[in-house]
Amino acid sequence: MSGVSNPEAHPSGSPSTIRACHPTFRDRRTLLYLATAEDGSGPWLNAMDVRRREPRRISFGVETYTSLAASLDGSRLVVTVANPKGTL
Repeated sequence: MSGVSNPEAHPSGSPSTIRACHPTFRDRRTLLYLATAEDGSGPWLNAMDVRRREPRRISFGVETYTSLAASLDGSRLVVTVANPKGTL
């Protein structure tokens, strides 16, 4: 994963780091990628409108995503999901 420092992302003014990986285009306008949240949770599935540069998280739940890929024309997506199980 690569780290991107974003000084405006944290209200305290201290820089935060968002880690993103597996970027792939869904179509000419939509970039899909996996990224951790500012609190370190994830990685979550995210999308970005590349014209408007508006990122948004598109996965909500308990799944942890480990990889993302798309066919050349963007019609098929493959996402690997890890569901760790803890036992006592």
